[in-house]
Amino acid sequence: MTAAARLIRSANCVLLDFDGPVCSVFSSIPAPDVARRLRAELTGPLPPAVTEASDPFVVLRYAATQGRADDIDALLTSLEVRSVQAAKPTDGIAHLLSALATVGVPVCLVTNNSTAAARTFLDKHDLGRHVDTVVGRVPGRPDLLKPHPHLVRTAMARHGMWPGQCVLVGDSVSDVQAARNAGTRVIAYINKPHKRTRLHAAGPDATVASIADLTRSLSTLT
Repeated sequence: MTAAARLIRSANCVLLDFDGPVCSVFSSIPAPDVARRLRAELTGPLPPAVTEASDPFVVLRYAATQGRADDIDALLTSLEVRSVQAAKPTDGIAHLLSALATVGVPVCLVTNNSTAAARTFLDKHDLGRHVDTVVGRVPGRPDLLKPHPHLVRTAMARHGMWPGQCVLVGDSVSDVQAARNAGTRVIAYINKPHKRTRLHAAGPDATVASIADLTRSLSTLT
């Protein structure tokens, strides 16, 4: 049995990142385009790191330093909601959520994206019935985004779980770091080859190449 299989089988609660493991949030409106839309709302000279950013969260964090966190966050939310309307579920995610529900393991989405975007996607694809909780970013508080442990700790608290009972599945270094900062275990979902080196270096408890691999590990329990 793989390390990922052991972790998913032993978890009392699965914390699941949204962008990547569940869908590609910015598949219809690419992240660089979203970042550009957010930048267009800011005034004055911008630091080069913000001007060149392809990551919307870089722009959102900068907006917070300029007292613009709330309105830039609202714009980002609207773009996320629009983008997920055309997003497709990650291969295997529906089966994983169903398998976890069958064995009675609650699932909580823990995401730097907005709760509204996650709920919109879950409802559109009839996946919400298998997701107990969604913990999205706190509006106007980009300082609490992963790798900060706030979202992970909030998810655990809502389910009355302690860190040793949970495992987080995520596809970014910030997911691994957030899990570590919250004291819980983490499976890195390496969905793209260029992420392999960085995710291994971040030190997850296990890695997995596909969501279907996690589902197969539960098959003998259902």
